[in-house]
Order: sequence, then structure tokens, then C-alpha cells
Amino acid sequence: MKAKNMKNSKKKKKGFNRLFGALLKFMMPPELSVSAEGLDQQQLKAMTQKSSLRDLLLYRYFEKKEKIGGKDFNGGLYTMADGRKGFIFRISPPPYMTTETERVIQALISAVDYDDTVMHIITHASRNINSIVKDYKELHHCKVNVKKPEVLQAMVNERANALMKWRKESMSTISDFRLRTFNNIISFSFPEDLSEQVIINQCNSFIGVLTDFKPQCFSPDELLSMTKELFHPDKEDWDTHVDVHRKMNAQIATGAVIRAKADESHFRIGESCYAKTLTTDLFPEELQPMDFQSAFMDPFGRDLQTAIPGSFICSLGIVFKDTKKQKKMVLNKMRWNIGQLNALPRELHEKYPPIKNKYQEATQIVHNVENLGEIPLDAMWSLTIFEDSLESLDALSARIIKKFEDIDGVWQLKEENSSKIAYQSFLYSLPLQHLEVMMKHLKRHDILFRSNNSQIAPLLTDIRGFGRPYMLYTGRAGQIQAIDPLSQNANYNFMVLGPMGSGKSVFTNDMATQLLQCGFKLFGMDIGRSYLPNNDSIGGQYIEFTKENNLCFNFFTNIQTQKVKIYNRELGIEEENTIIHEDELSTIIPLIGLMMGTNLSSAAGKDINTVDNDLDRKILSIMIEEAVQLAFKQDQHSAGMETVYESFQSVLAGYLSKGANEIITKRIEQAIIALTDYGKQGGKYFKYFNGANNINFESDFFLLELEELQINKIELLPVIQLAMLHRIATEAFLDDQRPMFIFFDEARHAMADAVFVRALVDFATRFRKYKKFLSVITQSVDDFFVNDQAQKLFKTSSYQVFLKSNRASIMDASREGRLKLNEFEIEQMSNIRNHAPHYAEVCIRFDDKNIISCLKLTRLELYLYSTNPNDKDRRRFLRQEYGMSFLDTAYYMMIEDEGSLSHSQIVVSMKERMSNSGNEEKHKEMWAGRISRAISERTFIIYGLPLFYMEKNGTEKRVSSFEVLTRIKTEDGDIPAAHFISIAKEFGLYQKMIRAIMIQAFELFSENEYRFSLNLSMDDILNDKTLIMITEEAQNYGVADRLTLEIESRHLTDKELTKLIDVTKYIRAQNIYIAIDNVKEKNLDFSAVLAIKPDILKVDGSIIKNLDVEQNSRMFVNFVTNGMAAIGIKTSAVHVSDERTLKSCMDHNINYFQGYALMAPAPMLEILESMKNNNAITEGYIKDTVEKEEAYA
Repeated sequence: MKAKNMKNSKKKKKGFNRLFGALLKFMMPPELSVSAEGLDQQQLKAMTQKSSLRDLLLYRYFEKKEKIGGKDFNGGLYTMADGRKGFIFRISPPPYMTTETERVIQALISAVDYDDTVMHIITHASRNINSIVKDYKELHHCKVNVKKPEVLQAMVNERANALMKWRKESMSTISDFRLRTFNNIISFSFPEDLSEQVIINQCNSFIGVLTDFKPQCFSPDELLSMTKELFHPDKEDWDTHVDVHRKMNAQIATGAVIRAKADESHFRIGESCYAKTLTTDLFPEELQPMDFQSAFMDPFGRDLQTAIPGSFICSLGIVFKDTKKQKKMVLNKMRWNIGQLNALPRELHEKYPPIKNKYQEATQIVHNVENLGEIPLDAMWSLTIFEDSLESLDALSARIIKKFEDIDGVWQLKEENSSKIAYQSFLYSLPLQHLEVMMKHLKRHDILFRSNNSQIAPLLTDIRGFGRPYMLYTGRAGQIQAIDPLSQNANYNFMVLGPMGSGKSVFTNDMATQLLQCGFKLFGMDIGRSYLPNNDSIGGQYIEFTKENNLCFNFFTNIQTQKVKIYNRELGIEEENTIIHEDELSTIIPLIGLMMGTNLSSAAGKDINTVDNDLDRKILSIMIEEAVQLAFKQDQHSAGMETVYESFQSVLAGYLSKGANEIITKRIEQAIIALTDYGKQGGKYFKYFNGANNINFESDFFLLELEELQINKIELLPVIQLAMLHRIATEAFLDDQRPMFIFFDEARHAMADAVFVRALVDFATRFRKYKKFLSVITQSVDDFFVNDQAQKLFKTSSYQVFLKSNRASIMDASREGRLKLNEFEIEQMSNIRNHAPHYAEVCIRFDDKNIISCLKLTRLELYLYSTNPNDKDRRRFLRQEYGMSFLDTAYYMMIEDEGSLSHSQIVVSMKERMSNSGNEEKHKEMWAGRISRAISERTFIIYGLPLFYMEKNGTEKRVSSFEVLTRIKTEDGDIPAAHFISIAKEFGLYQKMIRAIMIQAFELFSENEYRFSLNLSMDDILNDKTLIMITEEAQNYGVADRLTLEIESRHLTDKELTKLIDVTKYIRAQNIYIAIDNVKEKNLDFSAVLAIKPDILKVDGSIIKNLDVEQNSRMFVNFVTNGMAAIGIKTSAVHVSDERTLKSCMDHNINYFQGYALMAPAPMLEILESMKNNNAITEGYIKDTVEKEEAYA
């Protein structure tokens, strides 16, 4: 019966292969297996239709297996269309390829025991970060005690939205740097006649080989998610669950759309994704471990531009078919070559190197196969790149080909010039996707040895981080990294090091804010007010140490106590007494010792009779404990250092009355003298430690600024810091379940005080178990080697964060043994860059390993955290001049950075924001009401900004057209549209608002003959309904032939350029003109300009304002004006602010001008009335420019 079943199974497989082969022959005739010539559209259509994709995907179902090799295992087997079964592993290889990585892959290849096994080694650079962003949002719940939790939540939302945006858009303007995650997969497909138990045993052996790579079952949900992303790139709802009642291939293929053309090398997936597949023309004979990886990503960060910044899938498929036959064939061929070459005269070998090389190669192959056990295997290497723009795809393909050409030994990649072959090769690159008929049709396999395959195996990855996303960063290759500070087994402490200006406080600001959003309680001590803007904006608690504040750090006020039973000798009974808790004493004794200038950190509670070399210190510690307990017994929580001072005198009197040892009494006398400043009325530090402690933690973000101490009372600084540490320790004791983060910035001086540092070490050690940890921020690793305690703090910390430092300091630290670094790590750390304001790199070192991370901030975070002197000056000016809060200044600088509004426009907008900042929701509702009324009552105010034509000699000056602007009238003046557009969108009023504005503008200009222009966003341009509405209404009002639509130049480089070109063709067909606005060096795409053929190019004000002082600006304007003149396109200068700038523009042959030097925006009705009366714009309007700017901006 078994034999009969096997026979039926083989017939079934043969039948399937026949059917599949017929499909492939229709899609790919034999003559097209290499060339695309002759491919017709019918075949392409068949290839790309849904049913064909469903048939070409071999996945059918997944069967969970509870045990493998008798052991519990969370995995299972995939069954394919041809009856083959397979297993897929998700692995975590080391981030950098080494000889050890090669060794594991060689061992894995050697572990394959059965003929007709197929292995796929795959790297998928995926844009699917949905799950980690979801986890980030859930973890960052912002349920903390601050006055403005909504600001914290807004920061979380903005960061989450930015993360999703950065998958497609670059995080930087200096390079294309995008966010992604790397998935490393190895799949094995087994022949149908192999039993499940044999397959499971084989998989078990693979798990053993891959142990260091942490193999896990790649679940069907993960496979579905991966393939959904590949075949449905537009939808982005990729994380889903497999429907066990449907075949997997149908679930993947349903709704997928693939487009290909016979004369193109790319194929298109969905509406927005273009793809190209590259295969190999020539493999290198030998590779260094890092060569392959370096072609994709430079591990040292020296090359800012990653070869492929977006999504790709790189795959190596290895077929273990008739390996003995392959071996025999290879040996026969090589021996024949050797015989033929041996027959040639020896002098030819020397004269013609190719002959000699061929002979040596054949001899080496024979040696490898016969003596080293090398196995010749059929293998196919492919790379498929996915991009939203065809132009970008072409550039990336060319770049990676060049990178591979630069590899020693020459590795030649080629683009598949047939979209069909490219598509088929892509399908073959997926896990478990193997059919012999497909392999034969593609003819893309080469015979490679085990060692070759291990060197070209695509195990490309980057460090993912560890744990949950308490903190999120990005690797140099774009890998999103989650950092969980509580995931380490030692302590959780962070030491942050970087020279001045490297971004230490920016990094710590971000770290603190992310932890606060996750529910941590923050305590910070700073020198320099680096955290004040952030603390104030969030609504934390900020206290500054000044003379006026009268701060009191008396530790008795909040001291923790314990009940103990003490035997009363006189009464002969045990009495319950309240004494100070021993954990409190571990900080109080060193604190009082510090007041005396003595290190007593670890001496609390020692027996006075203990004999060692530090007897004197132990005696003093016991005396302090006795005095402190006596002071508490006397005055309880009302005690202070005055009580301690007096208690010392009582202790001294008691010892003297007992005839105590002279050493003891002398030491007590010295203690009394040393405490005079703190304990005696009139002492210079008396007020800080007597009376009620008024350092009350009213917020979950507490910040103490100590700059005044460092300047005027440096000797008091470590005492106050230790007192604060004690206060924090008390709070931690009360709330032992709450995670806390304590940070000390500008800690260089504090590290020099061994007493304070020892207390810090003790604190860190004791409170680890309560999920409480600290960060010390300083400028150099040297700061931690000024004493043994600082060194211990540094070496025992779980994390050491290094910002940009010079190579010499890193090498010195390594040479002197302060850092254990190998040459690779030194090179990594020496190339850490600070690309502010785009992003900054840091090296997070833990377990003697490096994680190179990039900190990328949103604009709001950037301007809240920035300590850049220019940003600080700007912040200070805005606060003084306009009374802005720190949060307001951040929003101001965000808007200013966007460059769409003038200073006065932003100020008006900010004043509106500030006046309503107390109730944002009511503010939005109020504006939604204003917008609704303006729509229904048609009361938008149409402003105009004239575009002037001027002769160079000044003989003629006239208005050529008006740029239409929109305002809403309020009691505070006419408010520009930039202020209320977002509210209109939020309340669903945007489309109605656009229609109302357009109709008002068209109606106004239908009553005159002037030309006019409208600014449209990319969303408006690409929205068919909006565009049709605009063009139809323009025709209805008879203004179409005088209308110009302005498009932002930054959209010329968008992924939607192709669609934009189509839209502009439609606009032209309606007799409407086109202008490109805000043209800058970085966004002028000449080919796009030629494709769109605008009527006018408007040069951005940032170029115009520097025209007479910057050579680059002059060169750019000359290039634009001359180039545009040659093809009949006019140019305009915008934001012409003064006569000097106007003259410079005229000298550079610009055709049109607009800006405050000529006229500020004004209501169109007023402008038209003035022109009607004077047949020109009156002198009054031109002279009144300065006043108009404030009134109308």
C-alpha cells in the first residue's frame, strides 16, 4: 500500500510539474529564458494577473508540530503545491559578517543529508515597523504626574507619525537615510517522499548548527506579513493572521496587482512600487568576510550614503540535487581541462597568464573536491530592489552594481533586462519557492562550492537593540532599534560621555523624556539649564538653587524610621522604640562625613571595636550615627543639623564622663568644629540643613539647577548633591515599585569627590532591585578615573554611551586600559558623527559590545532639547520680546524652519496660539466655527500680493499679476490661512473651505482683467475632485486663461512626480498656466522642469536675500535665469525685502519681482479700488510697506 501511495504521489507531482511547466512556457517560452525579445503583452498580462500569481506562489498550508526530536518546539511544517514540505527559520546572525559567520553557513550546508533538498538564505529589508511602533505607543502611555501630559502625548504621536514617515522619506537632507528592519530567514524545502519524522530530525540538526544565531520558527503569520508587504505595498495593513481555512497562496495573491511591459527591465507592484531584480554575471573566487556586507552598508559609517536605503530582498537559493553526479561531472571537466592545458607548451603558460590561471584554477578545484570535501552545488543569487520612484530605483540599481564592482575579486551584478525574468527571479528568491521546472526555465543557477556559498550568503543585518521600545533609535543601516534599560542583569546605569558640543544633554533629554512617557519618575540635577525648556514645556517641577529661594535640604523632615525592641536595663524589660531606618543611615553618615570633608561611605553600622587600618574613620562613623539617632530621639522630624551639632556635644560629655579613650574624644571634638558651618547658628550653610525640608516632589519630572553653586559655592556642591540623592532615596523607599531615572549632568566636578561618588555607587547598588537607575553625564572617560570610586561607577555600569570624540582620545583610553576595545571597535567609535540638526550618532556600549545608534528627533523635540548657542539666543529673544513660553518658542522655530511664513506672520499666529494655549480644544472649536461661518457667509478675505514686471533701466514698472492669499478677520486682525488650515482638515471642513475660497477669488477676478495665481498643496493637486472643481469653476467664471496654479518646487523630487507630470498636462489642456514656487538649489530638478514646462519659476527668498553677498546664490540665480530663458520660461524673485535686494535681482536678468520692497500683501478690494482711482498702485501702498507687513502678514 505504501509503495502504491508513493507511486500515486510521484504521478501527482509529475502532473503538477507538467501543468506548472505549461504555465511557464506560456509565460516564458524557451527562447525567452535569457532574452526578453519577443515577449508580447498577452504573455505579460497572463504573468501579472491575479490567478497566475496565485498559481506561481507554491504555499498551501502550515501544520504546527509540538515536538521536534522528542522536545517541545513551537514550530511546524509548510506544505507546498507540489507536495514538498518545508521549514523556515528566523535567525539573528551577528551584525557584522566574520569568518565565524562563514563557518556556521558552511556547517549548515554540510548538515544537509538528503538529496533534492533546497536551501534559501534570505535577507529582507522591510518597511514593516508597524508592530514596534504600536508597541512604542502602548508603552509610552504618558500616564504621569506633570502639568501638561498632553504635550508629552503630542510628542509621542509626533514621533510615531515621524517613524512611519521615515520609512519612505529620508531622515536627513545630507543623504537618503530611511527607517526599516532587517529580517534574516533560512528555509529548507524537502522532497515529497521524505517522511515527516526524517524532516523533523533534519531540522533538529539544523537548529544545533544555528544555535548561536538563535533560530526560531518563522510562523505562517510572519510569512503572510512578509509576502503581503511584498505584493501589497500600498495597503500597509500587513500584520495579519493566516486563515487556516484558505490556502496561503490565495491569501497572499488576492488583490495583488503586478504590471510589466515587454520593453522595460522593471516591473510594478500595486500603484506605487517599482521593482528591479539583479542577478550575477560573475562571482568572485574569494571574498573577505566584510566585503559583501560593506557593499550594502559601511559598518564604520564613513560612507554617509547606504547603497540601498529602502526595501530589498536578497536571496541565495542552493539546490542539493545529485551531488555525487555533480561532483563527478565537475572533476571530469576539470581533469579534462588540466589534460588539455598540460598538452600546451610550458612557455605558453608563462607567456599567456589566462592559460596559467585556468590551469591553476582547475588544479585547485580538483584539490578542493578530492582532498577538502568541497561539494559542487547549483546556486542562484539574486537581489530585488523596491522603490516608490522609478528614477530612484534606477539610481540605486546603478549604485549597488558599482559597489559590487569595487569588491576585490570582481563581483559583477546585472539588471535583468526582461521585466518577466526579473519578476520570475524575484518569485524564486522567496523562502521555499522552488520548482525544478522554474529553475530550468530561468537558467540563472551557477555551480558553486560550499565555501563560495558561505561567502556570498546574504546575512545582512544591523543591531536591533534589546527588549521593549522604552527608547527608540536607528542603526547606521536604518534598522529601527529598541532599547530596554531594564533588560540587563547587572545594573541599569548609563554613563554618558562626550566633549562639549557633542550633544550629551540632547541625548539625555530625549532619554529622560522617553522614559517619562513610559511612566518613569525623573529626578535630574543639572548645571547650565540644559533641561529647563523641556521640563517647563511638559509641566514638570523646576527648582533653581539661588540665594532668594531659601531652599532647605534637612534630611530629618522626611526620614524613614523603623520599630525596634531595646532592652531597658533599669526596668528589666524590652521597650519598642522608633529609630532611623538603617537604609537612611547609609546615606546620612556619608553626607555628614562630607560636611566634615571625610569619606565615610561604607562605614555605617560597624562595631567600634573593629580593628583595621581605618579605625579612625570607623570611630567617627559610629559617633555620627549615635549623634543622629540622639538628635532624632530628641526632636523627631523637627531635628536638624543644629540638633546633631548639639547631640555631638552631649555624646562628647557622655564619653568624657566615662573616661573614654582620648582618640575618641579628640575625634568628636574635631567633628564638632568641622560641623560649625552647618550646625551652629550663624554658620554660612546653617539655613540649608535646619528647619523643614522644602524640597517636595510635586511632579514626576523634578529638576534641580545648581549652576549658582558651581559658580559661588563650589565646596557646597557635592554636599547638596548628596543631600538630594538622600532625598531621592527616601522617595524611592516610599515608592519601591515605581521605576525611576536619576541623572546628573555636567558631573565632572562631582566625580572628583570620592565621598559623593561612593555614595552614588552605594545608591546604584541598593536600588537596582527596585527598577531605579542613574545616569552620569560628563565630558570624558578620564573624568571617571580620578579616583577608585568613580572608576568603579564607570566599570560596573551596564551602559556606557559615547558621543562624537576624537580618535586620539579613544585610542588613549584603549591603550591605558580604560576601555577594552579591539581595532574594529576603535574604528567604529572614531567615526561617530554628529550630523545636527539632522541626526546624531552615539555608541551604546554594553557587555563589551558596541551598538552604533542614530538619534533622530522630530522638530518639536529638536527645539525643546537644543543647546545650540544660536537656538538658545533665538529662544531668549522670543521669550523677552513676545513673552513666549519655551513650548511656544519651539513651535515658532518649527514653523520658521519650514520657511513658509514670514517672521511677522508667525508672530501673529503664535499670539493667537498663546492666547488660547490654556484651552486648546475650545480654541480649535472656536476656529472651526469661524471657518464654518466664513464658508457659509462667503466672508474669507481675499488678499493679493502683486507680481511686478520691471525694466532693468527702470523705465517701466507695472503689475503683471496677483498672488492670491486668504485671511479670516478677527478682533486681532486678519489671520492668515496657515493658522487655520490644519483645523479645517481636523474638523472635515477643508474641501468646503477650498471651494469657498476659490469661488470668492474667481468671482472677484471675473470683474476685471488681471491675471492671478493660486497656491496649491500636493494633496490638492493630486486630488482629482479638488482639481476638477478648480478647473470647472475657473471655466464657469471665465478666468481660466488668466489663472496660474503654483506648485511647490520640493514636490519635483517626490515619488509622485510621474503623476504630477500627468496632472500638469491636464491643467494645460484647460488653458491654465503653471508656476513652480520656492525654487532652491536642493530641489531644482531640471529634468522635472522640462517635463512639466512651467510658465514661470519663482526663486526662493532664502536665495534672493543673499544675492549680493553670497557667490553660491549668484551662481545659482544666473544658472536659473539663463537656463530658463533658453527654453522660454520666465523667472521671478520672491520675498524682495529692500531696494538693495531689488537692484541685485534686476542685475541678474530676473523677469518678475514681488515682496515688501515693492508692496506688502493687502486686501484685493482695497488694491483694486486704489488702482481704479489712480490707474496704478498708489505711492501710499508702496511707502506704507512696513506698516502693512505687521498689519497683514
